[in-house]
Amino acid sequence: MINSDSMSPTQSFKRIWKNYGKEHLFSFIIANLFMILIAGTTALYPIVIDYAFLSLEEANWSKIIFIPVFIILLTFIKGAALYKQTVIINTLVQTIIFKIQSSLFNSLLKLDLDVINAIRVGNLQARIMNDVNLMKEALIRSFNNLVRDLFTLIGLIISMFWLNWTLALAVIIVYPLAVFPIVKIGKRSRSLSNLMQEHIGKSSAFVTESFSGIRLIKSYQLEDVQNKKANTYFEELKKIIIKVISTRAGLEPVMEIIGGIAISLVILLAGWQIVSGTSTVGEFSGFISALLIAVGPARALGTLNSVLQEGTAAANRVFGGIDSRSKVIDDGNAEEIKTFKGNISFKNIIYNYSDKNIAALDNINLEIVAGETIAVVGPSGSGKSTLVNLLLRFFDPYSGDVLIDGKNLKNIKISSLRKNIAIVSQDTLLFHGTVSDNIAFGNQNAKQLDIESSAKEAEADNFIKLLPDGYETMIGENGANLSGGERQRIAIARAILRDPAILILDEPTSSLDSEAEDKIKQTLSSISKNRTTIIIAHRLSTVTNSNRIIVLDKGKISAIGNHDELLEKSSLYKKLALLQNIE
Repeated sequence: MINSDSMSPTQSFKRIWKNYGKEHLFSFIIANLFMILIAGTTALYPIVIDYAFLSLEEANWSKIIFIPVFIILLTFIKGAALYKQTVIINTLVQTIIFKIQSSLFNSLLKLDLDVINAIRVGNLQARIMNDVNLMKEALIRSFNNLVRDLFTLIGLIISMFWLNWTLALAVIIVYPLAVFPIVKIGKRSRSLSNLMQEHIGKSSAFVTESFSGIRLIKSYQLEDVQNKKANTYFEELKKIIIKVISTRAGLEPVMEIIGGIAISLVILLAGWQIVSGTSTVGEFSGFISALLIAVGPARALGTLNSVLQEGTAAANRVFGGIDSRSKVIDDGNAEEIKTFKGNISFKNIIYNYSDKNIAALDNINLEIVAGETIAVVGPSGSGKSTLVNLLLRFFDPYSGDVLIDGKNLKNIKISSLRKNIAIVSQDTLLFHGTVSDNIAFGNQNAKQLDIESSAKEAEADNFIKLLPDGYETMIGENGANLSGGERQRIAIARAILRDPAILILDEPTSSLDSEAEDKIKQTLSSISKNRTTIIIAHRLSTVTNSNRIIVLDKGKISAIGNHDELLEKSSLYKKLALLQNIE
């Protein structure tokens, strides 16, 4: 599940508070006490104004001189309370958002590989960054506006009733007229927010793909083409954002009109009361002050629904990601196995692509003996990578069983399974960090001596020591400061450091030149000894010395044998060999 069922704002808030916020109850209570203090001091302003007019009418200097002091005192109290409340609430919300963001990232990272592969990276990024930020805005506005402004509004209404209950009643009758347009605009905001986040995800995915493939784009001189595509994405996003802004902006005139009606009615009633002698100018001035001060919190509460609806739409997507669960999990009786011999069995394996109605693997039966080096070859899409992914339990077969040393993978803890398998692929993935960090990526507790020993075995030690800071050299994003061969040797050192029982070589030399390929092949041949090694290859030159070669075609095993045997009995293998001039 990637999208959650549609929660209401109340349901969304309850879940956030229950899972991430209730342990911060004390901070929330303290913030609310400050909010009450802010509301109380704000509500006193109109009463002070009424008192000031009364003192001026009486020409009582002892009362008049006291009023500025009281106003300054109120201002200091309100300012200090506002500062503390803002810091506490923002800290609380940021803490909650951090937990949500962490939970979301963790859940998405643990999804089955075939599920992740079906989602564009930009969509995942948008969910982790943009959606969570919309939730943050909604939470901050909720805590600040819903509580502080509501308290302030209640305090001001009490002041209004204190000063003139007739005028207060008139105001209370008028303002509820805004409820219907507020609700309607809120629903539209929620719908538009969903659409906006979808387009943000698509735009983000496009940008990520563009910069990841920048070399290809430049080499084919496609900058202008990509720019046009980008403009299309950005233009669509702009139109939706303008709709969101226009929808939000619709609340302002509604609140303005309602406010204008309320003030007009108050002036009319107050004028009649003053003329008839049942009220004073001081009462009227204090009441108008209360009404004008109330416009701010009333408007904030009016626009809050729109923000809440957008935040709720984001929360549905975020919690949909958090609630997503991998199908590949440890069985309750799964064993922790420290070391494997390396015997592998594939029994009656069938696997279908999750997004296609075709079989990636169809009734695969294969036995691999511990210490054996086998190669898997075949056309693109024949199922080579899928076979390896099943061995690593990136996903499970639809039917059939994969066994290691006679034990079904489903009865082995995933962590212990993957600790005993290392993979070196054609897409050498290095992370922004030091050389040591990248070699130790699969063994975070490795000692420096072991890191250097693995680098020596991978024949990487010599060039590493020539780098500006040796093993502590920052290698740039994906090893941008290294050559292809150097990156691959670091990847090999990373695999060696794990000391795996099973080694998977997934086209490890396909992106290298001939000289670098020959050197890497020698290194790989050396580290494959005494390990069960599976080589996935398009280049047959890399597998001719394998103990056995498995030929896959359309998800089925079409032939098994060594190089010479397959040239004789497999027409597909012979065709591949002829195309590559392999004898």
